Order: sequence, then structure tokens, then C-alpha cells
Amino acid sequence: MAHQPHQHHPAHACGHLIWQLTKAAASGYFRQTATQIGANTARNQWAQPTTQPQPTRGDDVESEAELCFCQAAVATEVPVQTIRERGRISTIWVPLPAHVQDGEEIGFQGKGSLGANGGPAGDLYVTFKVRASDVFAGHGDDMTVLMPVTFSEVRDGAYLRVPVLRAHPVTIRIPSGTRTDKKLRITGHGFRRPDNSRGNLLVTLELVSDSIDVHRLRADLIAQAAQD
Repeated sequence: MAHQPHQHHPAHACGHLIWQLTKAAASGYFRQTATQIGANTARNQWAQPTTQPQPTRGDDVESEAELCFCQAAVATEVPVQTIRERGRISTIWVPLPAHVQDGEEIGFQGKGSLGANGGPAGDLYVTFKVRASDVFAGHGDDMTVLMPVTFSEVRDGAYLRVPVLRAHPVTIRIPSGTRTDKKLRITGHGFRRPDNSRGNLLVTLELVSDSIDVHRLRADLIAQAAQD
């Protein structure tokens, strides 16, 4: 029988192409190409680094607060206004140092605007305006009050109701023959001290005529003291 020449079928050609691709892969061609792609990607990442937001401290805030005489004398904390976030005014309570003076500025750490990205808050600086009292005055840690008395009360002796802050009036005795320049002491009714104890209330006697309704005068003082 005559020898038939070998024919190349399409399936054999496809198999030969697959073998060549496999061989190329085995030779490292595709591994090398993949490595180059990875290197290019890494270079692009290094060329465009990402920036993390930095913590920023909040702004300091300046504010004013008005205190009545009683608050400045004995209060331990008071409400004040500040700006915490997004420009909004907030009311917070802050500790009040003893015996705050009119016009005194006090700083409160961390009570200003909130920081950004985890940064600390700013500080709050409050200037206090203290309303004067029509009844009481200050003398160091002690407070003073002027009480009207008649000549007959000083001569014969009497009992006197004296206004005090944040409490009912205190009754004291005026001994007979008491001099009007003598100050009578009521313990523990003065200004608050740093250790939260209180100074004293010093009562000065003011001599008035027996014809004046002294009881009405003293009642008016007690009513005014309740508003301080």
C-alpha cells in the first residue's frame, strides 16, 4: 500500500498552540509580565501618597457673665455661655473661685471650641460683671451691713433682726449702753473662702431718731437683701 502523507488537522494545530503557550508560561514569560505590572502599580502608589488629616486645637472663646452680689459672694458654680462647635452658643456650668471681683477675668481650660480630628478643645475666658448690693458691702472675707437703731434701743438694749445672704434673718441682741461705733459679729455669714468656709457678717449700728419708723426701715433692708 502506498504511504499516505500526514495531514495537519485543525485540532492538532490548536493543541500545538496550547502547548506553545504552556511552554512560554513555564519559561517565566507570564510571571515576568505579572511582576512588571505589580511593580508599575507599586510605583504609582508611591507617587501619589495619601495625606491623613492632622489633629487641630479648637479656638479660644471670650465671654462675659453677670453675677448678682449673692452669687459672687457664696456660689460655687455658675452658668456661662461659650461656643463649642459649628458656631453655636452653648450654656455650660463652670466652677466659681471664691469671692469673685467685678471685672475679674477667669480662664477655664478645655471649655472653648472643640478641636478637629481628635485635637484638644480651646480655652474659655470669662469676664465677670458683679452687681453691687444696696445692703451689703465687702471687707476682705467679711461682709458688712449697716442697721438703723434708735437711741432708746441703744440705751435700753434690744433684739435686732439682721438680713443675711441665702438664709432667714438672724436675730442678735444689742446690750444696753452699746456704743454705735462698735461692730457686732455674726459668724459664718460672710464671703465664701477658697476652702468653702465663710467669713463673718459685721453689723454696724446707725443711730436714727426715735420719731422714725425704724422697724419699717429694717424690714425694707431685709426685703432688699433677698434680691441680692
